[in-house]
Amino acid sequence: MRRTLRLGLALIALILAAAAPQPVGAGSGSLRADLEGTSIPMSEVASYHCHDLDYPVIHCFLTEDELQSAMVLSTMAEASGPIPLGSNYIELFDLVGYAGASIYLSADYPSLGTLGWNDRASSYIAQNGLDSALYVETNYQGSALYPCCNQLVPSLSGTFNDKISSARQR
Repeated sequence: MRRTLRLGLALIALILAAAAPQPVGAGSGSLRADLEGTSIPMSEVASYHCHDLDYPVIHCFLTEDELQSAMVLSTMAEASGPIPLGSNYIELFDLVGYAGASIYLSADYPSLGTLGWNDRASSYIAQNGLDSALYVETNYQGSALYPCCNQLVPSLSGTFNDKISSARQR
C-alpha cells in the first residue's frame, strides 16, 4: 500500500513537472537538478540515479527502480514529452556490471564534470544510440567511444573506464 501511494505521488509529480513551461534555448548556465522534487547542487547528481529528459533539469532518484519507473512514464508520454522514441540516450553507470549511481544522458555535455560525472563511468547501456559519442577529454576531444544500437557494455576497456569526460548525442 505504501509503495502504491509513493508511486502515485511520483506519477503526479512527473505529470506536474511535464506540464510546467520549460525555458527556451536553455544553456548549461541554467542547468539544475532535483532529488525527488527537491533542488540539489549539481555536484550531487553523480551520487544518485538521474535522467536529463527534461533538460536543462536533471531529475534524480534514490534507487535505480525509481529511475526506471520515471523513464517508463517519460517514454509513455513521448508524444508530448521532451524525448521521442528513437532518440539517442545513454545510461552511464558508476561501476562495472551496471552498478552504482547512474544517469541517462540525452543532451550534449562538453564537460560531464558539470554533473559530477567526470572520469566516473565504468559501464553503459545505449538506448537507440545511433550517433552518440563519449570522449575521454572535455569539449568532445581525445579518444572517442561510439555507443550504438541498444548496446549493453558491462565493463569499459582500460582506454575508457573512469575516463569519460564529455558526451554528445547527435
